[in-house]
Amino acid sequence: MKPTLEQVDQYEVPSFLAERIAQIYQVPQDFADGLIFEAKRMLYLCAITDKSVAPSDRVDWAWHEMIMFTKFYKSYAEFLGDFIHHVPNPPESEKDPHETWEEIQEKLGRPRKEGETYTQTKALYKKELGIDPDPLYWP
Repeated sequence: MKPTLEQVDQYEVPSFLAERIAQIYQVPQDFADGLIFEAKRMLYLCAITDKSVAPSDRVDWAWHEMIMFTKFYKSYAEFLGDFIHHVPNPPESEKDPHETWEEIQEKLGRPRKEGETYTQTKALYKKELGIDPDPLYWP
């Protein structure tokens, strides 16, 4: 049986995961906490659907760091009932992952070109979780 969204949101993460994200990506601690929250939800969506799911570039930062904590990531996968493998994009299609905090704030509210899978992910988020994805994390 799959966990509830409430259980997903409350799932404990390693104590310095957010600190690591904040330091590596030069973002505030509360933003890093939000990235982890959204990455856990994104992985939950992967576990409850057979559709392709794509994180935002920002949520992907947290996912990358979560994978580095192998014991945690394995435990979280068991909790979800599904191990979610990370499939990276080819190098030529990757964007600069080190958007600055100032650039993130500057882009708020601006339209973004979205791929089909990413657009479907945001629609799935709304359908399955009952709320729109936060544009700070899902531009």
